[in-house]
Amino acid sequence: LTIGVCEADVIKNLAAEEINKTVPDVITDRLGRLCQHLITQQSFYPLYPSAPTSPVDWTHTAQLELPFTPDVMIVPSDLNHFVKNVRDVLFINPGKIMKGKSRGTFARVTVHPPAQARSSQDES
Repeated sequence: LTIGVCEADVIKNLAAEEINKTVPDVITDRLGRLCQHLITQQSFYPLYPSAPTSPVDWTHTAQLELPFTPDVMIVPSDLNHFVKNVRDVLFINPGKIMKGKSRGTFARVTVHPPAQARSSQDES
C-alpha cells in the first residue's frame, strides 16, 4: 500500500488554472478530472509557476515527482471534502481541521489486509 500526501492545496490551485473542454474519454466530473492531473502528469504539484500562496519550493522539484502511482492520495483542500476513486487511486480531501474559529472536517482511514492475506495468517 503506497500513500501520497501533499500539503499544498493543489486541487484548489488546479481548479483556478484549468481550462477544460469536454471531449470523449475524459473525466467529466470536475474534482475527478483535477485529481487525474496529478496521476497523468506524475507530480504532486503539476503547476508551474505555483500559486503565490502555495508553499512550493521549486529548488526541490525532484521531491514533487511521482515516479509511481500511489494507491491513496491525501490532498487537503479548502474545496468541499471528498473521496474519489480516479484511475484506481483513492483520492481523499479531508478538508481542513480548522476553518477560522469553527471546526472543520477530517478523515480517518482504516486499512485492513486483503481477505487472502488474513486467511493465510490465520492458518499459521
